[in-house]
Amino acid sequence: MTARQLFPQDDALAAAPASGAGRPQLLLADAGAEGDSGLQQPGGSLFSFTAGAAPAPDGSVDWARGTLRPLLLRRLAGPSALAVAVDGGEGVLQPVGPDGQVAGRAVEGSAVVFLAETMANRILRLREGPPGVFAATSVFLQLRGRLGPTALALAPKAALSSSRARPPRQCRCRRRGGLALFIAHSEAAGSLPGAVLRVCAACGDEEDEEWEIPGPRISGLLLLPAAAGAGGAGRTLLVTEESSGALLSLSV
Repeated sequence: MTARQLFPQDDALAAAPASGAGRPQLLLADAGAEGDSGLQQPGGSLFSFTAGAAPAPDGSVDWARGTLRPLLLRRLAGPSALAVAVDGGEGVLQPVGPDGQVAGRAVEGSAVVFLAETMANRILRLREGPPGVFAATSVFLQLRGRLGPTALALAPKAALSSSRARPPRQCRCRRRGGLALFIAHSEAAGSLPGAVLRVCAACGDEEDEEWEIPGPRISGLLLLPAAAGAGGAGRTLLVTEESSGALLSLSV
């Protein structure tokens, strides 16, 4: 095992599509020291880390060398989660996996990053311009009520099939096979009502569905791959609830 200290605390980590030279990229969110970041004095940051070389023939990556770049430096109020997609053209987004690829294959296109900013109760969206340069930042969704978003996950729209949620509304991205963004909207510890899991179209239209989660704070989301031959249906979303230590499983 090799270790490299990038900065004192990384609160969220996600793979991004490889750079133009084929070098793997990571995105890292740092909320700063506890108590030092809030609406009045944002102290959180977002960084990109590009490996110094392309993967070796066996697929291994040397993360001991590379370039760390600040994308948003001490401008964020509690960044807590990241989800990354790639825009392959015509606004069609595809989710990027932990290997920085889409469904196990490299895809050319610009990265689109969704960032949960907990203390501002909102989701930011960053778009990649030239490879490795994230210049365009906008507010993707301003939430209301509760504390703020604490976890994110992306899935194809076709994966939504739960009968426990509100009927989905039509949205623009349905016509182009878009993505759904799962948002863990958490509450402060001990507060009521509890957390909810919101689902909205990654194109930015209104929320489609919503689940109530037992407990105030969702600390993590993980969408498991669909079974072979299922065509994206029958997926399982794992949800961790911090106060109870519970691991919940939702069929989506």
